[in-house]
Amino acid sequence: RQPSKAAVQRLAKAAAQRAAGVRPTSAPSPPLPPLEGLEIHPKNGRNLLPRSELFVHQGNYNKLMEHYAGEGGLKIHNNRSFPSPDMRILRRYNFSSCAVVGNSGSLLNSTFGAAIDSHNVVVRINQAPPGLPDNRYKRHVGTKTTFRLINTRWTGKYGITNYVDEGKLPLEQSVTVVVTRARPHLYDSFVQTLKKVRSDVRHATPS
Repeated sequence: RQPSKAAVQRLAKAAAQRAAGVRPTSAPSPPLPPLEGLEIHPKNGRNLLPRSELFVHQGNYNKLMEHYAGEGGLKIHNNRSFPSPDMRILRRYNFSSCAVVGNSGSLLNSTFGAAIDSHNVVVRINQAPPGLPDNRYKRHVGTKTTFRLINTRWTGKYGITNYVDEGKLPLEQSVTVVVTRARPHLYDSFVQTLKKVRSDVRHATPS
């Protein structure tokens, strides 16, 4: 089946724009739906994780690390790096809405920046860059970052001192980094790097 004349013209126009270094324009993103009516009411059940066990802390560290016993030196050097058992890390954040921002390039095809920043809390995934007041990303992804959620690969990257100290990876002032699925030695390296070069950054890891 041969493509229609209109389809061929669209493809030719897009190819010419790419060759000229012009990014195809996109229509403004539609407004986000209202938050009213989207409340979440978690049920209490025997199989749900207690709130006090959501993150690794000094009180549950030894119990949660038991399954790494056969992996030799894979152990956090100092469990005092973790939050205290009273879970002050959770009480620090009281919010009614949040936005979660990924790191896909397709975000540049939308203009949700203002909507993202309107939320109480903004979570960015891995190395997703925030917008800055003077750069073009602001209108696409907003400028606010409350949490940065990183996986094991990016925990290793953020554990390299010069990557963090020289600004090669985005790490906002006083942000809280939540580390997921990372091996203990990578988390340990990450924590030690923060202590040396970014003591303003808080960290936690889900249990």
